[in-house]
Amino acid sequence: MVSPKNLFMVEYWLRQPAIASGFVLWIFFGLFLLLIAGSIVLKIFSQYQDNKINKVITRRFSGFGAVMGLWGFVWLFLRQENVVFFGWRLWFLLWILTSLWWLANILRYIIKRVPEIKTEKIKIERLAKYLPAKK
Repeated sequence: MVSPKNLFMVEYWLRQPAIASGFVLWIFFGLFLLLIAGSIVLKIFSQYQDNKINKVITRRFSGFGAVMGLWGFVWLFLRQENVVFFGWRLWFLLWILTSLWWLANILRYIIKRVPEIKTEKIKIERLAKYLPAKK
């Protein structure tokens, strides 16, 4: 049984975990495969977007899924092969923290930057009608 106290001990994070088997292995495998498959779907979907902002957002999510899915599969392989340094639990913790940071940046772009881009576009369109057109 895993104790929550272990999460606050350095030895727990720097110790080689047991090989994942059964349900846990399938959860890891499914999660990483879902990220990669989702990134492929989003990449294809982004090719058919007419709106540039939606295209950028889907590309960002696609990049996130591809990188984190591949990184997860590499970590899972190293864990299953009992590679001492790269199979540690610490790398999965870093994977989770990196995922959260990356998703936070994407959401910050959606929440903060997209409205700014839209207002700038409206402002430029409003000013463009007073500027001479290109010949």
